[in-house]
Amino acid sequence: MIDHRSQNRWAGLPLAALVAGALALGSSPILARMSELAPTATAFYRVAFAVPALCLLPLFLTNGDVTRGNADLTDSRVFFPIAAAGILFALDLAFLHWSLRFTSIANSTLLLNSAPLFAGLFGWILFREPLRLRFLSSFVLAFGGVVLLVRGSSAAADSQGLGNGLALLAGAAYGGYLIAISRLRRQVATGPIMIISSLSCAVCLLPLAIASGESLVPLTPRAWAILIALGLITHAAGQGLVAFAFKALPASTSSAVLLLQPIVAAIGSWLLFGEQLTPPQVLGGVIVLMGVYLCGPSSCGDKVRTSAEASPR
Repeated sequence: MIDHRSQNRWAGLPLAALVAGALALGSSPILARMSELAPTATAFYRVAFAVPALCLLPLFLTNGDVTRGNADLTDSRVFFPIAAAGILFALDLAFLHWSLRFTSIANSTLLLNSAPLFAGLFGWILFREPLRLRFLSSFVLAFGGVVLLVRGSSAAADSQGLGNGLALLAGAAYGGYLIAISRLRRQVATGPIMIISSLSCAVCLLPLAIASGESLVPLTPRAWAILIALGLITHAAGQGLVAFAFKALPASTSSAVLLLQPIVAAIGSWLLFGEQLTPPQVLGGVIVLMGVYLCGPSSCGDKVRTSAEASPR
């Protein structure tokens, strides 16, 4: 006999997990700004601390997701594309963390969230994946929002322009990561992709931080706490909650809830750092989010959904 009361009790769990994951991911730029280490070193520790937790993630995913795909991970034709995706993610984190030094957290996060638009473009350019009219319309809409967002800033033009440019590069790198993951998910399960790409990301960020002359030694308990929170809460827990929720929720619901990330970041930056948005920036941010939301699975295939299942963001 089916216990309907028990079913109803757990019916809202995927949505609660998705909201919690979005909140955790939205705190990422705030913690990165608070870090006492330089940007690239901070990005390295974020991924390095997350890897052990990610190794446990397959235990919490459904069996269908764990066993999905029969690819041999020892095959270089499988392993190296996953590692290459990790390099793209390393570029994303490096650009994102450096952008936070020059522009507001809200600007950086909103521009980063243009990644699905870049994913659609890369899919069309590299793999001839079709672009529907809805995607093209959403791209134009989001681009107009970016223009408003950038021109409406009250910060110094030079530093703000550099920060916004780095954030857009982060969005482009993450878009490349998304399209790479969407192809890999056809034959490899979520867990191995997350673990291997994160290891590859850390391996890339470590020498980059050393070459930049950045210190890798946190000097205070607060510094360690921030880095651990970045790795375990925003990266591993946020990623795991989203991966769990995506298996049970419609793509439209998931896409809409994940847009909480820039809102959380903007509110947190206002409360903690006194960063305020001008009216044109608010309008530009809303337009960007509308464009990203309209760029859903129905406008550019299922790449956004399948890649989000294995996305460290």
